[in-house]
Amino acid sequence: MISINQIEEMLENCGEMPAEGSEYSILMPFARKDGKLLVLFEVRAMNLRRQPGEVCFPGGRIEDGESALYCAVRETSEELGIAPERVRIMGCMGSLMSLLNEKISLFAGEITDYEGQGIHPNPEEVHKVFETPFDFFTKHGPGDAFNYDGNYIWGLTARAVNKMIKISGRD
Repeated sequence: MISINQIEEMLENCGEMPAEGSEYSILMPFARKDGKLLVLFEVRAMNLRRQPGEVCFPGGRIEDGESALYCAVRETSEELGIAPERVRIMGCMGSLMSLLNEKISLFAGEITDYEGQGIHPNPEEVHKVFETPFDFFTKHGPGDAFNYDGNYIWGLTARAVNKMIKISGRD
């Protein structure tokens, strides 16, 4: 089983940096619970204009004057209802282009002191948060989509997961 420390080492060695001029930034949140490495996903609130009910990672538009990294931490804090200090950045996963040709910077981070508690999703943005063991993806991926416990992970989110599988060397 892969650990957070191993992923952090792999991210240090992958040499990927966020794209210059990124418009958006997201964070792939990891957590530890009962000795397992988990990936946390959000289901977007049903009242949102764009992509209601879809599975995603925390993130959003980079505001004037902020870095891609600051945006990823800020959005994660706002969406999961946690203090920014609880987001420990593990590294940069590079970037992806959306289907709308938007540059998106990707980061990986650990939600510290998780153990299944202390997450208070913002109901205006997040319908629910669910956990998926990282090993699920290394056993079933990479792929165009994943179905974990009835949660359909596809599109840009699946592409980000695939990128982490590749970085981890488990593809």
